[in-house]
Amino acid sequence: MRSQSVAWLLRTSGIPVKLLEGGYKAYRSYARSMYDEPLNLAILGGLTGSAKTDIIGELDAVDGERVLDLEGLAMHFGSAFGNLEGHKQPTSRHFSNLLFAELRKIDAWGSNPRPIWVENESRTIGKVNLPEPFFTQMLNSTCFEMSRTNADRVNHLVNMYGDIDKKLLANAFERISPKLGSQHSKAAIEFLDSDDLASAAEIALVYYDKTYNHGLKKRPNMNRVTVDCRNLSPFECAQHLSEFLTNYLKK
Repeated sequence: MRSQSVAWLLRTSGIPVKLLEGGYKAYRSYARSMYDEPLNLAILGGLTGSAKTDIIGELDAVDGERVLDLEGLAMHFGSAFGNLEGHKQPTSRHFSNLLFAELRKIDAWGSNPRPIWVENESRTIGKVNLPEPFFTQMLNSTCFEMSRTNADRVNHLVNMYGDIDKKLLANAFERISPKLGSQHSKAAIEFLDSDDLASAAEIALVYYDKTYNHGLKKRPNMNRVTVDCRNLSPFECAQHLSEFLTNYLKK
């Protein structure tokens, strides 16, 4: 009754409205059930600093490709350094709704045989939990692991975080100090103080690489394919990955 009243009020204001049969609970139940339906995914992997999020954006512009920007939906980019400016994340339930809407938008359960590109993520993105059935499907999908040079990665991190308040970056290093080591954390902060972001980024990669490789050990059965993306810009990587996927699917 309340939904109908709101719908009537919106319609009288000239706003088009559609009422969901069964209401929000029915919608949530349908969305949860759809996560159990098979999805055709291509997981984009790579060590931190590989510019995976940027490349997902570039892939979105490649003719014939479809992408899911999970970090964009979750309003979180990276790990310890992922939400330094305090962007408010959606709740896990709201994220699930956003993800379902995006999957429908790109016709994820349709007849298109080409996989959907998704950045490799852990079970949680910041404070947001991925729907369990969706995460399981990610684990069961082929991961295209990009190889990048250390210089590629450092340059990307410097460009990504170069304009952020140094105090926020220093706080992030202090948070990961127990795993990074106090001496490394202290050195990174000193580099920040001297505006040597590249050297600080190199220290951050030590922490991130350990974390990433630890995550890989938890997924021993995941099918991984290495793609050489060294010395390529995000645009060039996207073009190369698209062509690589086309040839891979022909095998």
